[in-house]
Amino acid sequence: MANKYDIDDKVLEEMAYQGATYKELASHFYVSENWLFTNKKDIIDHGHDAICRKLREEQLRIATDPRHTKQTQMLIFLGKVMLGQRETTEVITTNTDKPSFEIRFIEPEVKKDAD
Repeated sequence: MANKYDIDDKVLEEMAYQGATYKELASHFYVSENWLFTNKKDIIDHGHDAICRKLREEQLRIATDPRHTKQTQMLIFLGKVMLGQRETTEVITTNTDKPSFEIRFIEPEVKKDAD
C-alpha cells in the first residue's frame, strides 16, 4: 500500500530492528518524528520489539554455553541499555547502635508481554 511519503514498510521495520531511533528514521525518510509516531508506530514498535526478543534469546543462549565467556560483558551492557535490565541492591540497617548493614540482591521483576 502506497503512502503519502512512499515509505517502504519493510525497510522501515528492518531499520527499527537494527535499533534505529525515531529521530534517525525520520531523518532517513525525510519526515517528522511526529508523523512516524502517528502513522508508522506499529511497524517501528514491531521492529524494536523483535530486536529485544532476539537480544534476550542470545543472552540465554550464551549464558548457558560456557564457551562464550568473552561475550558476556557485551550482553550484560546491551541488556541494561536496550532491555532496561539492571542489578538492584537493597541496603537495610539492622542495628542503629552499631554501624552495620546488610546488602541483598533482589531479583528484578520479569515483564510479561500483554496478550
